[in-house]
Amino acid sequence: MENQYLPKPMPGKVLVKVEQNSNVLSNGMVIPESAVEKSSVGEVIAVGEGVCQKPLIEPGVKVLYAKHAGTELTIHGQQTLLLRDADIFLVL
Repeated sequence: MENQYLPKPMPGKVLVKVEQNSNVLSNGMVIPESAVEKSSVGEVIAVGEGVCQKPLIEPGVKVLYAKHAGTELTIHGQQTLLLRDADIFLVL
């Protein structure tokens, strides 16, 4: 997604690429996608202007966010979330 156009989030918003959970266990057993828990970790890919008060949140860092937060979007075939900066708990 680096060389493709990314929408610019509005002030106070962060665009995060969702990290996909694996549906294959270490013993090789496959879990149906409907039973795989939604990830709460992702990589920041774009930051709105109002987020500059939180200098740790910048493109390229991994973050932990609220489980049911944000708006799900598909951009260039990638699953992303548009989050409020307040929904981000940790920079990993």
